Formats: sequence, structure tokens, C-alpha cells
Amino acid sequence: MASTPASTISTISSSPPPKKKAKSSSSPSSSSPFVNHYCGYVPPFGTTTVDTLDLASFLATHGADKAPAAFFEEYIALRKPVLIKGVLPDEAWLAGVGRLWKDHEYLKKKAGKALVKVETRGGIDEKYGQGKERTMRFDEFVEEVVEKGNELLYLTTQELEVGPEDRPAIMSSPLTELQDDFPLRPSLLGHLVPQNMNLWMGRSGSSSGSSSSGSSSGLHHDYHDNLYILLRGQKTFRLFAPSEAGNMYTVGKLKLVHPNGRIQYHDQPMVYADGRDMKADKAWEAAKRLEAAAAAAGEGDGGGGGEGGKEGGGGDNELEAALEAVLDAEMEGRDEDEDEDEDEDEEAWNQGDKPASPALPPSLSPPSSSIASFTTTYTPSGEPPANFSRVDLTAPGGVDYALYPSFPRHLPLEVEVSEGEMFYVPAGWFHEVRSKGGVHAAFNYWVHPPDALGTEGGTEGGTEGGFERPYVSDFWERDWRERGRVRGGGLGGI
Repeated sequence: MASTPASTISTISSSPPPKKKAKSSSSPSSSSPFVNHYCGYVPPFGTTTVDTLDLASFLATHGADKAPAAFFEEYIALRKPVLIKGVLPDEAWLAGVGRLWKDHEYLKKKAGKALVKVETRGGIDEKYGQGKERTMRFDEFVEEVVEKGNELLYLTTQELEVGPEDRPAIMSSPLTELQDDFPLRPSLLGHLVPQNMNLWMGRSGSSSGSSSSGSSSGLHHDYHDNLYILLRGQKTFRLFAPSEAGNMYTVGKLKLVHPNGRIQYHDQPMVYADGRDMKADKAWEAAKRLEAAAAAAGEGDGGGGGEGGKEGGGGDNELEAALEAVLDAEMEGRDEDEDEDEDEDEEAWNQGDKPASPALPPSLSPPSSSIASFTTTYTPSGEPPANFSRVDLTAPGGVDYALYPSFPRHLPLEVEVSEGEMFYVPAGWFHEVRSKGGVHAAFNYWVHPPDALGTEGGTEGGTEGGFERPYVSDFWERDWRERGRVRGGGLGGI
């Protein structure tokens, strides 16, 4: 379909854009002002559908090698949702998920012993997301849903284990046991770095008269770009652009909408547009500087002679300055008790003999990818997290505009996703998902939202953005490589 292009974006940088692009207002759900910097695609008035991309034709037109770049330019860079007819062309997907997962006995055999947390509900008229959970074996869950027709269980996001250097895993059971069946970095997403992968599975009423045929996820947004792949069943998405964030009556108090659509709330640690925690990023950069200074000091000490001594002295000064930067980054935001607990370690490092090849001081090893891990599902108490809307789109009488007067009165975008199709949803797009048609199963990739989207001009520091380098910082790419190093060359479940 023909559509109006998004505003021209040469880059979506981590720093705020010029003030003329900022839209400051107050959210109807809070008296706190917030700023909306969103620069991406906004549906023209009256538009209720999304673009549809036939993947086979797209690959034939652009070629397998150039198709990811074309997909980035036409949809990811514009922050534009798109329905994709077809599944991932990667060999790992076609040979694994595409062939083997059609047999639920294979899933039970490969991952059956894995323990999973499953949402439950008391009846088909009750919604999920009320804090009701149970732990069960994956094979028992599959038997209940697929074989016994249980409509009261739903497999959703799982808790992620924290691995070496405090890195959260990128997947959990049952995907950990099944990870040989899909690519960790699908080719269609190019250089975007995965944050998380999930398997979703349940059963909704297949009869048109069943109230559970439209079981809803609730209206919410994600913090990451989402490539949603439907393996079985049918889903209906209804969407509103990030430009509407101030009218969504979110549970959390809005603070900022980044240019790429990523949404920030009060009472959350500040992050850049790609999701990097500002303090963690500062600590990482300081640690890199310290490592470089340590290496330079080691080389200077080994040079000998008068000139070498001068260079060595300069190296020591740089080492001390780099160490101070690491300490500043480490201590930023810490409470007084934590500071006192580490005073002795810091003093010993500063006053002690430095080795020829200095190592990092205690507790100051290079920081991991730790960022603010915001909850995206209901809490055990049944309370929705910040990124959920208070508005119920499934209410029998429709939206209560007396209670939510600022909620959009225009129709949302709506798209039907069927088995064998994918749906790309950029970060910050509010969406409500209804499942219907019996057993439904989906796989999704959440990737860190790109913040260097321009193909013309460059980002701050003169680095060109776009497909080849979608992030202003190399933080996430470095972190991905580091995951492989920590695991001896294999990412495993992290």
C-alpha cells in the first residue's frame, strides 16, 4: 500500500535533538511533563493498515546479500511496522524450527524436562496477567495445551539467568535446550544485536462464540525492536505510534520518548536511545581507558633509559587519571555504605606497588552489559508494569472516553498475522495482541533498538550511521563478542 514516509532522519543520536523537534507536554495519566522526540513513521490520518512485504519477492528483487540492507532502509530506519509474508530464510531456521518444530513430540523429547513458568487463569473469561503462575515441565505443558485442549495455560517470557560478569542471558528454557534449531542473529536483521528470544504458546477458543477467542495481551509497548514469527494459529495486532505516547494512559509516568521511539519513564535509570544504561556505559568507557593506560605503562616500564623513564612517568600519570575515571564511574550512584565498604580496597590500590602489567583493581573489572532491565510482563501481584496502558481495548462497551478523554479517537492500525508470517514492530509502538484459532505458538527476537539510522551524513563524532553501523556506540556489538569470549567461543544460553 502507499504510505506517507516518516520524517527525514539523518541520525537518531543518544543526545537530544534540537529543541525545535522536541514536543513537551504532560501525560494525561500524570501531571509530570515529558518530552517526545519521536522522529519516525506516523500513519497518515485515516490509515488503518500496515505495509505488507512478500519476502520471497523481496529477496528475489534485492538478492539475499543486499535484502537486509534494503529492509533496514525501508522499515527499520523509518521505524515502520511491516507484515512479512514468509519466515526467516536462514538455513538454521528452515532446518530447525521450520521442519522439526511442527512435531510436538520432537519438542517434548528435546526440551521436555526443562522447567518453565506458565501463566494461568481461572476460566476462559478471565484474563492472563493477574499474577497467577505455576512451574511445570515443558513436556507436561505441551501435553496439556496441545493434546488435552487446556485453554487456561500460557507460556510467555521466562526469567533470565545471570551469567558470567553479571550478564543476563539472552534466552531461557525451553529455548536453551532448542537453541541449535534457530539462528542467534537472523540475517534479515543485519547488524542489530539481540537482547532476548522467547517462545510463546497457548490455546484460545476456536469457536466464534467463545469469549476466549479474542484473549488479549493488553495494550503495551516494548523497549526493544520486535521480530515476531507466528508458528501456529492466528494473531491480531492493534497499534498506535510512539507519537501517541502521551495519550496512552500508561501505568508509569512518562519522562522521555527517544527519537527512535524508545520510551523512558520516571523512576527508571536513564538510558540512551539504544538502551545502554548511561552509568554502565560510562563505566565501560572508563575501564577501556584504564586497560589502555595499563598496557602503555607496562610498555614504558620495559623501555629503560632516560627517555623511557620519562615516558614511563607519563604512563603512570595517565594510569592514575584512568583509574580515577573508573573509580568515579564505579562510585556514581552508590550509597554511602557501599562507598565505605570499598574504601580500603581503593586505598590499597592507590598506595600499593603497581605490577609491571597492571591489572584492574578489585571490584573494578570492565563492566558487563548491565542495563536497566525493565519488567515487561505483569508482576506476581498482578500489577501491570510501567509500559502498559490502563485502557482496555477489549471492554464490551469500547474505550471509556469519560475516564480516558485524551485517548485517541481514531482507529488504530490493525493487522492479522497468520501461521508462516512475521511482523516487525519497532520499539515504542503500543500494541495489543489477540490470540485465536485453537493452539497458537510464536517465536520472537527482541533486538536493541538502533539509534544511528541515517544513511546520509553521520552521527556524532563523524561516524556514519545506517545499516552497516546502526548504533552510535559499539557497546552492544562489543558486548555480544564478549559473551562469546566468556563462554569460550559459544554463546550458549546467554
